Amino acid sequence: MKKSFVAVLVLLALVVLLSPGIVGRLAEQSMDESLDRAPIESADVVITSQGFDRGWFSSEGQHRVDIKDGDLSDFLRSFMGPAGAGDLPAVVIDTRLDHGLIPMTSISRDHGSLMPGLGRAVSTARLEFANGEAVELPGTIYSTLGITGELQSKYVLEPGSQAADGGRLTWGAGEVNVTSDPFASDLVVLGKLGPLSFESAEETLQLGNIALSIDQDPSPFGFPVGNASLTVDRISVVTEDESLAIGPVSFMTAVSVRQERVSGATRLRIDNAPLEQLGAADIVFEMRLEDADGMALGRVRRSLETAGPDNLLARAQLEADVQRLLAAGLELHVDRLNVELPSGQIAVQSALKVAATDSAGVSWGSLLLGLDANFDVVLPADFVSLVTEWSPDATMLIGLGYLRRNGDSYEMRAGIKNGVLTINGAPMQIPMNALQ
Repeated sequence: MKKSFVAVLVLLALVVLLSPGIVGRLAEQSMDESLDRAPIESADVVITSQGFDRGWFSSEGQHRVDIKDGDLSDFLRSFMGPAGAGDLPAVVIDTRLDHGLIPMTSISRDHGSLMPGLGRAVSTARLEFANGEAVELPGTIYSTLGITGELQSKYVLEPGSQAADGGRLTWGAGEVNVTSDPFASDLVVLGKLGPLSFESAEETLQLGNIALSIDQDPSPFGFPVGNASLTVDRISVVTEDESLAIGPVSFMTAVSVRQERVSGATRLRIDNAPLEQLGAADIVFEMRLEDADGMALGRVRRSLETAGPDNLLARAQLEADVQRLLAAGLELHVDRLNVELPSGQIAVQSALKVAATDSAGVSWGSLLLGLDANFDVVLPADFVSLVTEWSPDATMLIGLGYLRRNGDSYEMRAGIKNGVLTINGAPMQIPMNALQ
């Protein structure tokens, strides 16, 4: 159930993000007094209109969302256990739209209003499986289409529970607000969900309060720019064989574009992460990308989507795209990778700067000559002792001087400049011929 629980959460998030677009389409259909049955298709989903009933003051529509074969379907199948080997369930969204500049009929329903606009809608969703089984998804989505075309949607989840997979699924109150503007193409999401849990005779899975924030715009490079963050207070799993609790967990990313150069930052923090044989650890990871070429970065992203272990042509294309990205110049910094263990703190910092060069005839050797990088590692002595017990060959790192004792820690200070590698002050020539 742990995996299918995650899959349902992903599908529910899909409903919240897709329903505003469906409401906008219904409003257009209502105003045009026509219905285009052609499906809306994206990289991951196909949205098909299954019905439209237009009244004078209100209209009703039904849309079916099918997951296409691809990254999203593979991700969902990986979380659905043996059932995921078959067809994924479709998501069916039913929407009632009260239209007109003053939507009179909306006042009789929850969250209704007489505020002027193109329409107000109420949407509910359910999963439909290939065997005909239908499962209602909890919560209701209330949407408002403004006169200027701005669409505001609010997903409201009342506390509740229901039987599921031989156990009981329980959820707290939640609210997610989604604002989109078809002219600016921006997306703003702000939401909070109460605790979620699944309990059965075999296991108990609990998620604490969840907070989500997204403020992003599309870019011409194929990836969004803006800010996003996610926080989960606690994740716990209890079975007959194990009991673990992680959290809080927080993730933040920020991406900006200036004159076709991309900069971004990512921060991940996980408290009380269980590491086998090492104990519970607090992990903090902070990374920055500075002044990268947007078009080249977009090509690398697209190549990553097609490259695989058996696709040699795509892998060769990915290598060429990465070389062009580096040839355009960039900086990559790991400002902090700290792992706080009972035995002490592992600390890693690195900075990589690649000078812009002519992309014609670029090679790994020429890129290395323009690389200025440093890499610093500090390891607790007790941790190093434990690693050498697991793998006696690791003592070679100490014998060769790559790790040097400094009080209660071992340190490595490495750098590369003008094609020369230094480790703890000792220079090492890199064989350039092997990198052509």
